[in-house]
Amino acid sequence: TPQQSPDVWMMLALAAGLIEERESSFAFVHALARDTVHGELSAARRMRLHDKAGRLIEARRGEDPDAVAEVARHAHVAAPLGREHAARARTWLARAATLAGARHAHAEALELWGLVLANTAPDAIESAPAHRGRAAALVRLGRMVEANDALDQALEIAAAQGDWPLVADATRVLTNAGPWSWREHG
Repeated sequence: TPQQSPDVWMMLALAAGLIEERESSFAFVHALARDTVHGELSAARRMRLHDKAGRLIEARRGEDPDAVAEVARHAHVAAPLGREHAARARTWLARAATLAGARHAHAEALELWGLVLANTAPDAIESAPAHRGRAAALVRLGRMVEANDALDQALEIAAAQGDWPLVADATRVLTNAGPWSWREHG
């Protein structure tokens, strides 16, 4: 029945050969299987299933750094379901972006910070850390003009909200870049 738990659905899909168990996750055995299942679902049902999948991964592997991007992806797809889902997506996307930056995957971090912003009201205080993270990724990618713009947005929002610790944190983006990358080249 549609009310069955995500675990039941996962086991049914596993038994039917639609998915396979990997080291610590599940995956469709083939893109055609995934596309077929996705094609049969309404957008709302697909979002609810992504929400359930993300929560299942979180429950099983929430502290595993390698699970963060998976949970973030599922939470992002489920974000349109409501405010609580959008807030959950922001949290997981920010965690994934931070982890990507720490792993020197700055292009991935930049993309993830953009998704955080897509799930945030433009002038909301929650957008300031995302602009700061975006600026840090852009600095590491050598895109200084864009980094300065993102940093200006972070500082403007944080200052308008009176979040002075965030203002101080944002100002460190350029000082952490190293002496070779703070200037615009070209």
